[in-house]
Amino acid sequence: MNSIPTPSDIHTRPMAAALCMIGAMVLLGFVDNFVATVAEEISIWQFLAVRASMAIPLICLMSTMGLGTMRPKRFWAVAVRSLLTAMGLMLYFGSLAFMPIAQSLAGLFTSPIFVLLISAFVFKQTIGKWRVIAVAIGFSGILLVLGIQDGAPGWIMMMPVAGGLIYAIGSMATRILCSEESTISMLAGIMTVQLIIGTLALVGLTIWSPVVPEGADGFLLRGLIWP
Repeated sequence: MNSIPTPSDIHTRPMAAALCMIGAMVLLGFVDNFVATVAEEISIWQFLAVRASMAIPLICLMSTMGLGTMRPKRFWAVAVRSLLTAMGLMLYFGSLAFMPIAQSLAGLFTSPIFVLLISAFVFKQTIGKWRVIAVAIGFSGILLVLGIQDGAPGWIMMMPVAGGLIYAIGSMATRILCSEESTISMLAGIMTVQLIIGTLALVGLTIWSPVVPEGADGFLLRGLIWP
């Protein structure tokens, strides 16, 4: 039986990873500006379900075009990674209805700090001084941005930070558990989890029928909304 590798066992390409992350953040920053707008009308659960239902057919198309298989080599590993990443992003998206995008992103960007701490204290990796300095500078910027609350309650401020922690664990799971999985299978996994979470929450809210505040305040409690 194959053993689970540690982070130090896996070959890395830092430059390629950095370029991919920069491209992802450009797209993320563009798309996420619209979340606060849709939060006025629908819920995070409908947002997740609709987003996933649109993405899954595109992922299937990419797979049929030969860009990767949707079948995971280890279903449980992809499932764990998908659940963690989906939960982290769910907390981040949920905070966008109540906070400026810069503050929400600052909270999510605590993820590299948590990755560093997990690597050092859980996997006993040696962390170089330059990584520590880079993370310290980044953390200082995060504290500066999060310090400007604009009246947001404390628990709202913790939503993207909690998302950053869970996303960091998901990132470690991606590297350790899913290093041999295709990008397509991991994309399919996270979108499937988001579709399931969103659909179950919408069904539950329909049955529960809570009192929903107007506007963005109802982002977490609103059920299914039709045009």
